[in-house]
Amino acid sequence: MRGSLRWLVLLCVLAGLLTPAAALAKFGITKTRATVVWHHPPAFPTAGKELNLQVSSLDPRGGPLAAAHLQQALEAFLTRDGFRLTPSARTTLQLTVTEAVAFVERQVRMTSVEVRVGERIEKDSKGKEKKVEDCQAQQAEVTYLVSSGSVSANLAASDAQDQAILYSQPLRRQYWEEAAVAGPRQCRGKGYGPAPGQMQDPQAILFRLSEEIATATAPLTMGFAEPRQVLLAVDDELKPGNVHALAGNWERAQVMWAGA
Repeated sequence: MRGSLRWLVLLCVLAGLLTPAAALAKFGITKTRATVVWHHPPAFPTAGKELNLQVSSLDPRGGPLAAAHLQQALEAFLTRDGFRLTPSARTTLQLTVTEAVAFVERQVRMTSVEVRVGERIEKDSKGKEKKVEDCQAQQAEVTYLVSSGSVSANLAASDAQDQAILYSQPLRRQYWEEAAVAGPRQCRGKGYGPAPGQMQDPQAILFRLSEEIATATAPLTMGFAEPRQVLLAVDDELKPGNVHALAGNWERAQVMWAGA
């Protein structure tokens, strides 16, 4: 009977973590909102934090450039986290760039534009004359600056001793931005030009996408911490479990809650 009661208390507390504060008040449970850190382990083991990192490319276009930058960025992430990169490591992390392309080009298209066709004189409510633009929607040739790119890579972690694949995943990052940079005179002083922050160098686009691939790979190798907002019951009997929950030790917290 006592065991059943403990599990009932545990279920109530866990339900409370997902229940709005207003609903909890109906049952007389005092609660507090807290931030806990959820720790995600690495996707594959690395004995002694030693790793054999190998980055290569199958795409002769921008592949060698992307692979070199990807390796540089990933090495920085791993060494900063205390990894030792050595060919003798038991775990091998291999990234193969399968696509790496980037373009910055101008494209001319027929587009509907509010074109200034002249001026006219109008009078305001006080009879004062003023010049007003004459505007008309027209199909006109507009030049667009188009920046685009794509980098894809296959990630594979393997055990050199057992010749076993520990983990594998395809990764892809893309970039695309366009803006009208030339065309007929528009109304209301609207002009032309690149979008804010628009990249205009293909090499810079490849570097950015390679860094994004490295940023996606790093937490798979190192693990990562994720902060989460939760509601915790703070009745006296439940407080010992809350201490463990706030420390991220959910298994111990559940044991403490069940024994309350």
